[in-house]
Amino acid sequence: MTESDKHTGKENPQKKQSRQWLVDSLLDIMKTKPYKDITVSELSAHADLARRTFYRHFSTMEEVLDSTLQQLCDEFAAYFVENQPKRGDLHNMIYIYFTFWEQHKEFLLILQKNDMMHLLLKKVLPQARNEIRSALLNGNVMEENTQYLEYASYFTEGGAWNLMVKWLGDGAVLTPEEMADIVDIIIRTMH
Repeated sequence: MTESDKHTGKENPQKKQSRQWLVDSLLDIMKTKPYKDITVSELSAHADLARRTFYRHFSTMEEVLDSTLQQLCDEFAAYFVENQPKRGDLHNMIYIYFTFWEQHKEFLLILQKNDMMHLLLKKVLPQARNEIRSALLNGNVMEENTQYLEYASYFTEGGAWNLMVKWLGDGAVLTPEEMADIVDIIIRTMH
């Protein structure tokens, strides 16, 4: 944001559009070329912007990707809150989780192909942990067993993350409902 943008609290729409073109172009190029081989010049040309425009918005290529990951994590948090499952409804929690990620599976597959899922993991797990903890409580004033909440949220987020990694490895073809059903079967057979 420029100084005048900071005072008004609004980002220049043209500036916002340029940023988005750079992000979209990066993802488009990553479909066919490894991230590590993409240059600022190539990205700028693909976005039909001058190289200096890139540097008005970002310092490095990593910042482009990081802003995309942060935006996705913010969307995930908002989606999870909006569709918050009932307390103890693991089926619905997994369904909500995969419904969100299914909408972004092309991006996830690009990250996976570029061996960059760890970057999303670092961003999304802390966010997911908060949302899962909230879902476990779900507004109820249950005896707030901090240790239970901590372990339950780590267990749930780790399981959900690893299910997603497996789902992506299999081509992300199963539906959110099928993924939730698989979790139901796992839980039933473990009792």
